[in-house]
Amino acid sequence: MSLDLASDIPVFVGGEFAVDVLLWPDTSQERAIRALYDGPFQGVSQGEQVEVLSFAPSITTAAVDLEGFKQGDVLRVLPAPALGVAGGDFKAVKPQPDGAGLAVVELHKS
Repeated sequence: MSLDLASDIPVFVGGEFAVDVLLWPDTSQERAIRALYDGPFQGVSQGEQVEVLSFAPSITTAAVDLEGFKQGDVLRVLPAPALGVAGGDFKAVKPQPDGAGLAVVELHKS
């Protein structure tokens, strides 16, 4: 029995924890996709030691949904209050396909 991971991708990125994302918002190219949003992580300070950690926000989605989307392009994560996602406009730092049908896009606040 072989696994068909590609057929599970829409379930993974389109489920109840997914958010709506607009690629190239407010342009003639605008396109809506669904993605998993991973907000930025911030470190915690303890006593006199200060721990500074910062992980950029990112989205994970089907690689095919990012066709033509490249580093420097703009996307808009729509607010999803039930998930604690405020939304906002971001520039893509570097879309990174995983070779199995998904892609992660590191984001920089626009």
